[in-house]
Amino acid sequence: MWLSGKRNPSNNNHGAGCTLSAATAAFIGLGHSLPDALILSKMYVNQGIRLSEQYGAGPGPLEHRPMMFDPQDRPHVSTQFEANPNFSGLGLSFPSCDDPLGLYPVVDSAEWVERLSVLPGITAIQLRIKDMPEEAAAKIIKTAVEQAKKHGVRLFVNDHWRLAISMGAHGVHLGQEDLGQADLKAIAKAGLHLGISTHSAYEMLHALSMSPSYVAFGPIYHTQSKVLHFAPKGIDDLDLYRKIASIPIVAIGGINKTNIDEVASVNPSGIAMISGVLSEENPEQAIAQMLSSMKNQATKTEKKGVTS
Repeated sequence: MWLSGKRNPSNNNHGAGCTLSAATAAFIGLGHSLPDALILSKMYVNQGIRLSEQYGAGPGPLEHRPMMFDPQDRPHVSTQFEANPNFSGLGLSFPSCDDPLGLYPVVDSAEWVERLSVLPGITAIQLRIKDMPEEAAAKIIKTAVEQAKKHGVRLFVNDHWRLAISMGAHGVHLGQEDLGQADLKAIAKAGLHLGISTHSAYEMLHALSMSPSYVAFGPIYHTQSKVLHFAPKGIDDLDLYRKIASIPIVAIGGINKTNIDEVASVNPSGIAMISGVLSEENPEQAIAQMLSSMKNQATKTEKKGVTS
């Protein structure tokens, strides 16, 4: 990968290389992968140069302060996906998610979309259907889009971007493995919103270079709905990457009514869940309970902000 960014006009960069190597070692020691450690240490160096002051003559040292994870310090990540002719990097533009995604169920049928679209408080749903012929998928997506529009719900279609465009879905959600195959320019041209799954700093910064409508981050907890090669991130990482992203972030992975309070306390734009809804004996009741928890946490966060 390549890390790049705008040049900082400050000449106070003495010790930048030593700081980069030491910070990289420190982030690896904290459990981050090598690509993530490099990205985070580059952010730390950028922060140090940005906040530096001149001492005497010649280039001064970096300013060493606690890591702020300020979006203006993040580098641009270039990867192999940019060899794909359908990928145009920073030239892409997708509509923003002006309203929070809130409780964001991920379902596998048009019936679930219809059932959940009528519930108060549900404003967005993701339809994820796997291993199905395109003709059969087209029928499901068409029905789901119709139901979502009928009830004023934003429907994101996972993976099937061509069908999402042709059926008039609100948006598309893509995993990391799909970014190299999907025609991102066609999705942007159609005016659809775009969500991208991320599991690390490396994946998030690459996703952010495409200016998506939101990024999903996880798994926050252990999950059995999908085999992932990433350890659970936890609440601290969710809060950290929420700051780095500077666009709506959706928490996902192992979230249910027993831990939603903790997730909501970090104030993500959305909280996505699969089994946390679909495996409930009474999904409607569980959703009402979780929406109430999210509302209570939002009130606590607001009061805390006013007090601070």
